[in-house]
Amino acid sequence: MVPNGRLSNRTVLVGLILVLMVVAIQAAPILPQCLRLANEIRCLATISKVSIEIEPLPQLLLDAGVSSGRLEGVIRARLKAASIEVSQEDVMPRLVLKCVVVTDPAMPDAIAVILFLDVQQKVDLLRLNKQMVLPTATLLGSAQTKRDGLAFAALRECASATKMFIHYSRLATKELEEAR
Repeated sequence: MVPNGRLSNRTVLVGLILVLMVVAIQAAPILPQCLRLANEIRCLATISKVSIEIEPLPQLLLDAGVSSGRLEGVIRARLKAASIEVSQEDVMPRLVLKCVVVTDPAMPDAIAVILFLDVQQKVDLLRLNKQMVLPTATLLGSAQTKRDGLAFAALRECASATKMFIHYSRLATKELEEAR
């Protein structure tokens, strides 16, 4: 206490901190004990072998020098570095790359590229009592660039989407192993 019966700023601050600590401790049980990954991520656990499919490319990408082989090479290199085997056979899961190019006549030099990397897996669809091959996760890459930068942007975004796939697969595997 300070003269005149008033509390010092320091005393008020310490009291406030103590009250906040008590409130935080009491609130802790309502917080989730373990945050779980979304099912779209969890289904990527323990993937060690995949096949790759590149859907037909838009003509603008082909004109820019981007081929299915170049895109597949980018994916293969990233997967190899992550010790994920790429099968020549059509095995599941299958990584399916779809590329979309968007232009605007009002801005002839501007172009956008969007890449969708679907992770297709065999799943049991209980409602229909059928096994199907469905995309269970989709990784996205997108870039806006000038036309002369289209090839670089497409290859960079392909690498980025593949890197995200690897990251999420490792994250899901880690969560699965910690749960055991």
